[in-house]
Amino acid sequence: EIESRAKEAALAGVVLDGFKLTERNLPQKVTDLNRAFNLIAQHTGMSAGQFMACCTLQSGRLIDAVAKATGVSKTAARVNVRTLLDEVFEAKQKVKYLAKKHNNGK
Repeated sequence: EIESRAKEAALAGVVLDGFKLTERNLPQKVTDLNRAFNLIAQHTGMSAGQFMACCTLQSGRLIDAVAKATGVSKTAARVNVRTLLDEVFEAKQKVKYLAKKHNNGK
C-alpha cells in the first residue's frame, strides 16, 4: 500500500528523499506462437521441438483456457489438467526470501 502510494506520488512529480523514479523495458512477448513458429521454421529449418524448448507454458493460464473451452469450473479444469499432464509438470520448488516484518512480528 505504501509503495503504491509512493509510486503514485513520484509519478505525479513529488520528489521522495532517497528514491528516484526509474523505468525499464519489460520483456517482449510473442502474441502468436503458431505464426512465430511457422516463420522461424520456414526461414531456419528449426524443428517444433527446438522451438518449443524456448517456450514456457503458464499452468494458470492453461487451466483458465481449459475451463473456458470445456465449460467446467476452474477447480475441475485444474484437476483435469494436473491429471493429464502429471508426467510433464516439474515438481513444485520452494524458494527462501527475505520479507519485511510487520509491526505484529509476523
